[in-house]
Amino acid sequence: MQSESSDDRKSWSIPRPIGVWGFPSHLLRLRDGRLLMTYSYRRPPRGNHARLSTDHGRTWSNPFVLSDDGVGNLGYPSTVELPNGRLLTLWCESPHPGSHPAQLPPPPFSVLRLARWRLG
Repeated sequence: MQSESSDDRKSWSIPRPIGVWGFPSHLLRLRDGRLLMTYSYRRPPRGNHARLSTDHGRTWSNPFVLSDDGVGNLGYPSTVELPNGRLLTLWCESPHPGSHPAQLPPPPFSVLRLARWRLG
């Protein structure tokens, strides 16, 4: 779902479907003016995707798969554009789905993962 504001975030439009399944998303305005959305995809194969908009978010491209090997809970991607034009996306991921036996030490709650990538 997507909602827009035309009055500097004082009010928002009614959310409308945009044909993207995934959450939570992160938006980044690239230096060339395009809008990049990165988001977690929590259906098999679990991972993180990205989409581009060349019309300020009115429409979105097909997804770019940044990762598709998630095993546990994952999400909250954040992307930056590096000085050389490459992109760096960082997200957290719990590598252990479900619970573990009480007699074992708990697995790490989460780890940070990243992808360095470039738009084609």
